[in-house]
Amino acid sequence: MPHPGYAPTLLRLVTVLFAFFVGAPTRLPAEALRFAVSTVAGLPQTNEYVDGPKAVARFKVCEMSGIAVDDAGNTYVACPYSVRKITPDGTVSTLAGHASAFGQVDGVGSTARFAMIAKIGVDANGYVYVTDRDAHTIRKISPSGEVTTLAGEYRQAGSADGTAAAARFNFPDGLAVTRDGVVYVTEYLSHAIRRIGTDGTVTTFLGDRDTRGAVDGLRTDARFTFPGQLTTDPSGNLYISVSGAIRKATPEGVVTTFARVAGDADAAGLGGPTITLPPQYPTGVRPTLIAIAAGADGQIYWYDGTLCAIGPSGEATYLAASMIDMGYRDGVGAEARLGQQVHLAMHSSGFAVLADSYNSCIRRAAPVNQVPVPMIVTQPVDQEVGNGHSATISVVAECSAPMTYQWYEVFPGYLEIPGATSASYTIPSVTLSHTEYQVKIRCGSEEVTSRRVMVSVGLVPQFGPDGLGSATTVSGVPVVYTVSTVARPETLTFRWQLMPWPTGTDWIDVIDGPEFSGATTPSLTVKSPTLAMSGHLFRCIATNHVGPAYTGSLYLNVLPSLDEWRSTHFHTVHAEGDAADNADPDGDGLPNFAEYALARDPRASDANEAYSMLEQMTEKGTCLGLNFANVPDPMITYTVEASEDLLSWVPIWSSPGLQRLDMGNWFFVVDGDAPLEERPRRFLRLRIDSAVRN
Repeated sequence: MPHPGYAPTLLRLVTVLFAFFVGAPTRLPAEALRFAVSTVAGLPQTNEYVDGPKAVARFKVCEMSGIAVDDAGNTYVACPYSVRKITPDGTVSTLAGHASAFGQVDGVGSTARFAMIAKIGVDANGYVYVTDRDAHTIRKISPSGEVTTLAGEYRQAGSADGTAAAARFNFPDGLAVTRDGVVYVTEYLSHAIRRIGTDGTVTTFLGDRDTRGAVDGLRTDARFTFPGQLTTDPSGNLYISVSGAIRKATPEGVVTTFARVAGDADAAGLGGPTITLPPQYPTGVRPTLIAIAAGADGQIYWYDGTLCAIGPSGEATYLAASMIDMGYRDGVGAEARLGQQVHLAMHSSGFAVLADSYNSCIRRAAPVNQVPVPMIVTQPVDQEVGNGHSATISVVAECSAPMTYQWYEVFPGYLEIPGATSASYTIPSVTLSHTEYQVKIRCGSEEVTSRRVMVSVGLVPQFGPDGLGSATTVSGVPVVYTVSTVARPETLTFRWQLMPWPTGTDWIDVIDGPEFSGATTPSLTVKSPTLAMSGHLFRCIATNHVGPAYTGSLYLNVLPSLDEWRSTHFHTVHAEGDAADNADPDGDGLPNFAEYALARDPRASDANEAYSMLEQMTEKGTCLGLNFANVPDPMITYTVEASEDLLSWVPIWSSPGLQRLDMGNWFFVVDGDAPLEERPRRFLRLRIDSAVRN
């Protein structure tokens, strides 16, 4: 019967290939604990069963199904029909069983027979225990190699608890042994954990064989779904790997959740901390907790292509190897390579032993402190630039040893960029066929990958139609230029510039002060325009992360105030004599104030009329209209009145005050509510009022 861990492992390989293209570690410590992986016995790419010294010992591919280590550092490996022992110096021997002979025979050494060994464990006295799965029994092996049947009956499947001889098992699989010799067993397709006491008595310790679930609780009130790997710590606590979680049971049978995978449906309803994966673990890959081993430090060590340790808070620490690059290589941390299917056990001193089944080797992983690890301090950021412009992407990293960099073009293919080997990379010309970039930073044996950076063509700010236009004002009356931009979720900066008339040839920045305010806002105020400013040009520059955008030139037309108008035409500012508001020195029937309000010359009878009456076609018919020049003086109000008998006049329109006009300064008023078809007799007149006049 194939090992139940084979299928999930193969599925994991497919997932890993996907993760390689989406994962990106973020931030690591400058120095960290790592494990140095070395080969204790065996030779990769061989497929033999040979005992002997390290140099000659060999293992068959995929024959190892479990591993254990005793206090003296001896390693025990479960093979299908035998148990092999590896001393600390790498010498391999067969403790019990035969490489190619199977059955159910108790005896010493090679005379013993096993039907199909699944998992293995060892107690503090050097006694080895195995689940003989196809025989439905639990076997015990003394340090001298004597094999006895601890519990169960050969080929008698069942679920009975009781004495060693009366108890029955149904394909026992997972196994863990406490230091004093208490054995815990899981059964294939069962949802319970069985316990074999030191007196051989078998009980159902946790869960219910026929009822699956994910419930913490006491003993048989707890629920499990296909419990798999078992491991114990020096205090006798039991740890059980299930889909999506690691469960913990005290020697008294109190079950809690040690750690769980966030969002895993099989662990829904469980408490306990969620596992926080280290940056080296591929993004988007769901952890599979098949190979676990409890350490004396309170952590659970776990391997599924990447060797990590999970602490009581759920935080996982990276130690060695990588599931995106499996293989065979001795080395420290990220330099090490391990095979796809690895069985794991922890020694009380802190090192791990690993049955690297695909590589036909026994490996050892020992802690190494203060290994240099690159740390990304500042990740590169996405950028938008103008079409054809260059863009520079950068990363800031730290390490206690020298670092190397290599940038990659991620899309459309993961391509190494020749010569892009520094902390910054400049794309010479960004086009509409934007792409993603990523940098790998190496320091010693460790490598970290940045986030993916999107570099694309973006748009500079776009001005809206509102607010843009030249302005006409009266000397001393403020003017406000306002620009609007098309709303987008971005940060803009504004800068107003001026080109003086008539001497200006270059644009100069406007500075807030006595003359202007709002020089770095969407609205610029010319506080007190003078006649000398007439003809000045203004423009606004709006800048976003892509670049600047410019408005057109906005013209400033400044007309004289009433006093300046008098001084120009009468050489006085006093409203008296010919300069009085009611005087009519040119005799054209318009007093001086009206001449000012209509922007005319008071000392010459103008050939053109002050205003013109005309007919205007509207949707209601032909209507009268009045067209006249004006001065944007806020003290002046222009009112158009209408009458049908020249006796009763009714206001139909009034100016709202100072107008923001383009180069000209004209009002055009249409009597739109009185079509001539309905009112053939109709008159319009213009009234001019001033709030304060002499």
